[in-house]
Amino acid sequence: MTLELAIRADDAATVSDLLEAGADPHGPGSGGQTPLMIAAGLGRATIVELLLAAGADVFTAEPRMGATALHRAAQSGDTEVIGRLLDHGALVDQQSARLGHTPLMDAVQHKQEAAVRLLLAGGARVTIRNHWQETALDLARRDESDIIAGLLRARPERPQPLVSAVRAGDLGEVERLIAAGAAVDERVPATGDPDDDYTPLGLAARDGHTAVVRVLIAAGADPRRLNGLMGATPAHEAAFAGHAEVVRALTAPGPIGAPVVDLDAQGAYNGFTALHDAVWHGHEEAARALVEAGARLDLGTHTGHTPRQLAELYEYDDLARYLAEAERTAIRPRPFAFPQAALDDLRERLARTRWPAPEPVRDWSQGVPSARMRALCDYWRDDYDWRACEARLNALDPSVTRIDGLDIHFLHLRSPEPGATPLVMTHGWPGSVLEFGKIAPMLADPRAHGADPQDAFHVVLPSLPGFGLSEQPAGTGWGPERIARAWVELMRRLGYDRFVAQGGDWGHAVTTALGGIGEPAVRAVHSNMFPTYGTEHAVDEQEERALQRGRDFQANESGYQHEQIQSPQTIGYALTDSPAGQAAWIYEKYEQWTDHGGDPETLLSRDEMLDNITLYWLTGTAASSARIYWESFRSYRDPKVEVPVGVSLFPRDIYLASRRWAEEKYPNLVHYNELPRGGHFAAWEQPGLLAEEIRATFRRALRR
Repeated sequence: MTLELAIRADDAATVSDLLEAGADPHGPGSGGQTPLMIAAGLGRATIVELLLAAGADVFTAEPRMGATALHRAAQSGDTEVIGRLLDHGALVDQQSARLGHTPLMDAVQHKQEAAVRLLLAGGARVTIRNHWQETALDLARRDESDIIAGLLRARPERPQPLVSAVRAGDLGEVERLIAAGAAVDERVPATGDPDDDYTPLGLAARDGHTAVVRVLIAAGADPRRLNGLMGATPAHEAAFAGHAEVVRALTAPGPIGAPVVDLDAQGAYNGFTALHDAVWHGHEEAARALVEAGARLDLGTHTGHTPRQLAELYEYDDLARYLAEAERTAIRPRPFAFPQAALDDLRERLARTRWPAPEPVRDWSQGVPSARMRALCDYWRDDYDWRACEARLNALDPSVTRIDGLDIHFLHLRSPEPGATPLVMTHGWPGSVLEFGKIAPMLADPRAHGADPQDAFHVVLPSLPGFGLSEQPAGTGWGPERIARAWVELMRRLGYDRFVAQGGDWGHAVTTALGGIGEPAVRAVHSNMFPTYGTEHAVDEQEERALQRGRDFQANESGYQHEQIQSPQTIGYALTDSPAGQAAWIYEKYEQWTDHGGDPETLLSRDEMLDNITLYWLTGTAASSARIYWESFRSYRDPKVEVPVGVSLFPRDIYLASRRWAEEKYPNLVHYNELPRGGHFAAWEQPGLLAEEIRATFRRALRR
């Protein structure tokens, strides 16, 4: 005998035997009903208890109508079953998806007076409306159930003027009471009323009083406070009822420092976010408002359903398609959280390093000296703390979004200044977003760093494809031009339709490609690099020195470049397998390209260097990051740039130039400067100097 047949036969002994033998207490039967729903609907109290003891889920809703076991018990009127379900946490006010009925409404419609009394005693709310905007009292009146209607009307009122005004949607009275000092976050006391433990904002959001919501928020009402039996936020309440304009009012930008609604708060009972609630009842406009405000699309309920999966479950096809597209373009949190096993593996590999014989020279002419490399790796293995670096990165809102078929990871530091200019900064190789850890706060909050707050920026720091946590391309074609187009889309998704850009190394190439895209998206660009190609003509001593610096670089420092241009995959095997090899490959560049005066560790600490090296190691991006050389080095040339340009040159960079060359390339050059110190990693080495260069460039470019 099957479990369903035993339930229908009221054979509790067989049900018990089947459950002990492993029968699934959750498995759907006729019409998608679970065993618990069937037993509840038939009033089988003993069997209901057996199923609950076996772990049957009281929250599950059947797919046809969206009813739960409590709905079925309310329809049958069995108070013993209702009591047991409530004792096991069943949601007394859960609404069915198709009708919007609560168990109380079902009990009213089926004229189950005892069930109505028990549900009311259990806290059932009488003010909830179904999809036809009917309350339980409306249903009782329509069916001429006078006794039940009397039970529903018997609700005491409490003198709370602001609450009463909010319930009535009386905007003028709400404003008067607030002006007179009414407490905007007062709560309805718990006396058995459906509005128990609601705040005025929760009531206004639930009942769709948009203007009242705006007034309460302006008066300081906290949109994070939970309401009622379900512990719902005002956003939950508005979404559940389909009040899209209320959702927009709750999510509109408020004063700096004001509490902000938590769009992604999940209900304790079911794990629903506000977006789940909107989807559950098919409220497409409210769902769109939440998605547009940044609600997460990847959170699952206690049953594991994302909003899209919930829409699919209830066959809201248009809404499911919209959410699928939103998922494709969504911005999702993506913190740095490498498993401890990866760090343990790193230390074990470092301990097993097979070292080459020491170099026969006493300098860096053959590469990183053996003693320096051993000391660095010993420190890496025994003393370095990656988790400290991870915490700093995770303080900068690490996120990911899919653009042009690739997951692009980025950090985002919003300025506290209301008129801040959006700025995208792009790193190069062997750099990463870590280069900008010092300069980003200076640019985002100049007031806190002794600079003009008018020079504030919302700073966006994407990782190049194949670098950091950005996805490694599976195909070719990701050169600076394509990356620049992806950055335009990234900024658009962040709400920055117009922005400025900055970069060096490959970041220079991407930034210049952005300059080539130009207006209306890209307003101006700044570079801390000016590549020369050996075709420039020198007219003075400065330009001759610049050409000689390029020749010296090609003769003595470009071995890595040729390898990564020709065989990025080959070098990737070595660097991905050996942390000592990966470290040496990058550590050498710190010595060659930074302005350190003899020892790179006097400029950048070991921890700073190892932060960047460790990021390359943990992400396994030695080969994928090198491929940008194979993709673009022999073919990329700077495009024509018509927007304003700033160029800042640091003396120890791999290229030097002159103002004349910069003016020839950039007819709209608004800033040019040669700095007294600094090298290739300008943001890392001299963040203060570079920050002022960036401010000066965009001050001139945007305020002319």
